[in-house]
Amino acid sequence: MTTKDIIKAVAKKNKLKQLDVFAAIQDTEKMIMDALAKGIYVDLKGFGAFYTETRKDKPEKAGIKFQPSRAFKDYVNGINITYSDDGIMNNYVDERSMNNNTYSESKDQGG
Repeated sequence: MTTKDIIKAVAKKNKLKQLDVFAAIQDTEKMIMDALAKGIYVDLKGFGAFYTETRKDKPEKAGIKFQPSRAFKDYVNGINITYSDDGIMNNYVDERSMNNNTYSESKDQGG
């Protein structure tokens, strides 16, 4: 699956223009990259978290890590997850995410 495939599918499902979806995806990617460049932990509830970690072999370079959420792992492993009309997962309440904003302030790197 490519970015183009995702843009087409999201645009069709939500009756949006592909250019608008493309712009939203680009803005989201840029916000995540900017946050990581500053060492900010990025938590996308129900999806996972991105964070940086100092590399042992090259301490001057940060390794970028992704930790999928429990719901993400369960979905990939075939466990059914349902959503309410407002897009909230019915089967899961991740208490760690309840206390964090989607674009959270700096935390310990390594989440």
